[in-house]
Amino acid sequence: MGNLYENGKVKINAQSLVLIIQAVDSEIQRLKRTPTDEMVLEDYQFLEDYINVAEELEEIYKEAQKEVMNLPVYDRLVDKKPKSA
Repeated sequence: MGNLYENGKVKINAQSLVLIIQAVDSEIQRLKRTPTDEMVLEDYQFLEDYINVAEELEEIYKEAQKEVMNLPVYDRLVDKKPKSA
């Protein structure tokens, strides 16, 4: 396993980045599917936090695509449509 932190930048491999993006998206979709009457204040905060992280990861992924060949298009990794319960 390579360095995780080098020259002030976090370094992870492309496969790990893809899995992290998919895991964050899965949690966003789970929270979006949760009925409103079952959501607690913390759920709304978690949803907002996950959405912010997803936006950061998308930018990181775009940079990774410049250096790593054969990465799928970002939109293929995530579900852009909210799923109903």
